[in-house]
Amino acid sequence: MQLDFLTNLAAWGFALLVYPGLLFAALLALVGHWLAGLIAPLFMPKLYRQRTRIGAFFGPILLISKLLGRKNAARWQADSPASAPAADSSSLVAENLLVLAGVIASLIALALMPLVGNPVTEQLGVSSNLFVILALLAVYPLVSVAVQARSGGLSGMAAAQTVGSLLTGLLPTLLIVAALIQVAGSHTLSMASLLEAPVTPQQTFVRVLAGVALLVALPWWLGGATLRDTGRPGAGLLAGKLVQTAALSVFWSLLVLPLPGDAAWSYILPALGALFACLAMRLLSDLWVPSRRPSDAANLAWATTLPLAIFAFILGLLGNS
Repeated sequence: MQLDFLTNLAAWGFALLVYPGLLFAALLALVGHWLAGLIAPLFMPKLYRQRTRIGAFFGPILLISKLLGRKNAARWQADSPASAPAADSSSLVAENLLVLAGVIASLIALALMPLVGNPVTEQLGVSSNLFVILALLAVYPLVSVAVQARSGGLSGMAAAQTVGSLLTGLLPTLLIVAALIQVAGSHTLSMASLLEAPVTPQQTFVRVLAGVALLVALPWWLGGATLRDTGRPGAGLLAGKLVQTAALSVFWSLLVLPLPGDAAWSYILPALGALFACLAMRLLSDLWVPSRRPSDAANLAWATTLPLAIFAFILGLLGNS
């Protein structure tokens, strides 16, 4: 009994802290952030281009470290310290616990994903239930909503915008997941069953549609929508966003890319797919959304993802009929 407990503890500890957990997520998010900094200026007018330095690789970590040195680092940071509302100790503890819950939920979602070499799914045989993974991925944007709402003022208005962002990405994602389940013919919510399904031309086409739609829909699960003069996330939310970005990228890679038969490529391809998704989502966030009003960006996302998701869902139904 004690040996089984230690085995489970070691497997969960490795999955949460190393692979595919915190260390893997940090490396994936940092590389994606750095590559986006190199590529994004190529799509900007020369007047606005900035040279990206090698040191920018650790930019997110340095920013989080800097914010940790502030008072009430987990709170939503007001642009002006004088405008920051005072908070009692119990409120700060509650916000710290909320932020911690958001980070842990994203880490657990990563630990449940059936990546090759994941000790939780391979050694312990824990099911990679899609409903559970989606529910865990939804925790971080909801935590972001709660932290913004507790800050009051204009940040409370930004919290409502964050709820709209999550809803913008939720429906297309659910339709795409349903389409992939249908076309795979598995009729189960296990992500592992989708990976093990035989690859057919129809399934490949549905995965292509799903890949395009998810690249637009998943960035809306990152939360943190802001209005002018509402401040910016604290250290905890920024750290959670790094982990959430990695979790969404791995989620995209496993749903869209086929599982290679070669042992070496079964490690490499999902990682490369996750890096591509991380880079693409970052570029969309940097180049597409900021150039539009929030309502226009949301309408464009709906117009892009919803038709693709519905088409993929109909193909999945036809392929299984």
